[in-house]
Amino acid sequence: MLRGLVRPLYLPSALYSVGVGAAIPAQVLVGLEVGLAAATVALVIAGSGVALIAGTWWGGPVVERLGERRALVVATVAGVLPVILLAGVLAAGLPGAGIAYALTLAAFNFCDGVWAVARQELMAVWVPAQVRGRAVNTYGASQRAGRLVGPFIAAVLIVAIGPIGGFVVFAVAVTIGLVALLAADEPAHMGESAPPTSGVSGDVRADVLASTRSAFWVVGLGILALAIVRAQQEVLLPLWASSAVGLTAATVSVAMGLSLALEMVLFYPAGWVLDRYGSLPVVVACLVVLSAGFALLALPGLFWVGLCLIGLGGGIGSGIVKTIGLQLAPRVGRPRFLGRWQALASAGAVLGPLVVAATGTVSLDIAVWATVVVGLSGAVWLATAGRRHLVPRST
Repeated sequence: MLRGLVRPLYLPSALYSVGVGAAIPAQVLVGLEVGLAAATVALVIAGSGVALIAGTWWGGPVVERLGERRALVVATVAGVLPVILLAGVLAAGLPGAGIAYALTLAAFNFCDGVWAVARQELMAVWVPAQVRGRAVNTYGASQRAGRLVGPFIAAVLIVAIGPIGGFVVFAVAVTIGLVALLAADEPAHMGESAPPTSGVSGDVRADVLASTRSAFWVVGLGILALAIVRAQQEVLLPLWASSAVGLTAATVSVAMGLSLALEMVLFYPAGWVLDRYGSLPVVVACLVVLSAGFALLALPGLFWVGLCLIGLGGGIGSGIVKTIGLQLAPRVGRPRFLGRWQALASAGAVLGPLVVAATGTVSLDIAVWATVVVGLSGAVWLATAGRRHLVPRST
């Protein structure tokens, strides 16, 4: 079953993620190259997170109206054109590079949001519920693999043409990923196809979405906590390794690679557990293990143990946000629901660095323990209030 998803889903996702991984270091490097101060670069990057939330929120109606493939074409064009503009401005030495840089970041995040919603809708249509966990976790692994490779490819081009090379890799990889998706034969529709939107009134769609509001917000609060904790893997973990533990930049990079490698180890076993026992034990275990890992960071001599637990916790939860979104989504209005669900997760990713900003100015220890509290609170909330919404549906 999963082999049939390689060409239409996993390969395009991996290619797209190569571009995203290449663009991540370029976000900072290009901002500095155009003459912005480090604090201004951080502010622009944080502000562009709003575009990611908007891309996921409005991605639902876009996918619903245009269909998954057309929506991906529109999003890709919207993401690539500003890159071409920015490259032209930098190459010609024209004024307005800062504005072009901010526009590129916003377009990059908007494109990312629409791609996330469209691919999730494709999984809903193509994947039967009984193997959804393994299918979604494999999808998550394809994304992680792409993000791991992307920076290395970008590094080669950055040496040749400067920091804009990272965005160039993004533009090329995303375009190739889109072509690969459009060229692949669609697998059999073994999931739940959404009804045509032309036959459903706006009032009916609104009523259906309203009926899922309780599940959305009850479970969503726990997912928000998970997104905040996950964001700290990219923000707080390297900060702690460098500032508190005193690791060199190269060793920090190795530590982050080790954490990512441990995530890759568990993605398929976690998917099997998800299919067999449901999403509740998996998401609770993910939050508990991540929280324990961050707690161990703050204890003397246990940094590497905590790092490994954080990697394992991330692997346990590979694809869990998308899986729960598919589990809760109604057939009518599903793209809109999934768009809002992804927007909630994106908001958590934006809030994560803000937790560090709010507490880290006093002490990184406070930021670590605040992350632990958020994670354990999310686990308790989902295990109690979220339980009735996360019972596997009978098939």
